[in-house]
Amino acid sequence: MSHHGRTILTPPDGLRLGNYMYFWLHAFARQTRGEDYRVLIGSEVIEWRHVFPRVFEDLCVGEVPGDQGEPRVELISESYLQSFGRDFSRPILEAFVRDYILTSPMANTPGVSADRQALTLNVRRGDYYSETHLRECYGMDCIGYAELAVRAAHPVTDLLVVSDDIPWCRQNLSGLKSHVESLNFASDSSAARDFFLLAASRRLALANSTFSYWSAHVSNVLFENWHLTWVPDFHSRCVNQGAPWQLDPRWNRIPCR
Repeated sequence: MSHHGRTILTPPDGLRLGNYMYFWLHAFARQTRGEDYRVLIGSEVIEWRHVFPRVFEDLCVGEVPGDQGEPRVELISESYLQSFGRDFSRPILEAFVRDYILTSPMANTPGVSADRQALTLNVRRGDYYSETHLRECYGMDCIGYAELAVRAAHPVTDLLVVSDDIPWCRQNLSGLKSHVESLNFASDSSAARDFFLLAASRRLALANSTFSYWSAHVSNVLFENWHLTWVPDFHSRCVNQGAPWQLDPRWNRIPCR
């Protein structure tokens, strides 16, 4: 439905960057078909305005002017518009990355891409584990997965861990030293810097997180390195019996629950 030629997508409350990336991608796809389609900005992502200025300028609106009768379009798809190959195509994804993500002022963040035997591991903690209901859905064996990912990516000389909980990683992932020559932890960082640090890495081991998936999409466009991307074959046990629906089929899946 639309009114006065414009359609506005209104995401549910509480969602963060990774989910919004799919909504912005959807708006981009609809605009490429000639539609006036925008995403309502949520308070959870307003902090990213300076990181992705073109996204907020071209694909978003700040409010729905109800007095003009503009529609509020609610999400109805269980996939949250995240199903690779069904909700979006690879060409649209890659065009969106080039036009709206790699044009970010932060897109030149140095990564660890020069060394082909370096690996960047993303560990998602935060509310996945601090909130009981989220832990029941998203919680997984992070330590076991990290070891499997490093082994799958063998040989790994330098391992960099990027996480929203570096103190936990330092305490629990020190055993990875036995699998690599050098183990380092990214610290004193922001979410935006973490995102682009992951995106600038040639070899990636992802978390079960949309934030992580998107960093890999950007890395894949930069390096054409789908075969150097490892990901848990698990997203949320509360949806689709745990099986992820967002993954690029060319990524290497690692069994994990």
